[in-house]
Amino acid sequence: MGMHTLIIGRNGLPRRAVMEKIFAGLPKGLRICGFHTLKEAADGEGRAPIRICPLGTVRGAGDDLLGWCRSRKCQALPGVFERWLPVLREKGDLMVLDEIGSMESVAPAFMEEILRLLDGDMPVLAYVRDQDTPFLRRVRAHERALGFELEKLGPEKTAELALESVRHALEVRK
Repeated sequence: MGMHTLIIGRNGLPRRAVMEKIFAGLPKGLRICGFHTLKEAADGEGRAPIRICPLGTVRGAGDDLLGWCRSRKCQALPGVFERWLPVLREKGDLMVLDEIGSMESVAPAFMEEILRLLDGDMPVLAYVRDQDTPFLRRVRAHERALGFELEKLGPEKTAELALESVRHALEVRK
């Protein structure tokens, strides 16, 4: 059985830099599936758009607006996550979920698909927010997942340990 790798942290930590270090250390030629989220600059009302994007893009035609954050409170748009279910069902060598947070609570099917991935054999690398929701607690406590706390370990050690975990999961799966 494969092991999944979770990087756990709050908003404002250098998650993107840690993920990039992990990607740089992975074997070439892997089929990597998944998504990443992008928080944009706040508008005049202080609302920052949150977008879900295909891996490897900064912003493009494949983006979807998930909702907005204002004063650390997020408002998700119902139905957007469901459009991304096919991405979670792709087959590959590694599934990347960058990031999983409280906004998913409006999307039961999306949450169930993430839990299905964690029950499965394709290695998962995910950034999971440290928020206290039933879904996020289930993800962080999953028996097949190994979590690394970014704030506690720091970016360098987190990237090193997470990369080792992902490499191990890829080897076990061969």
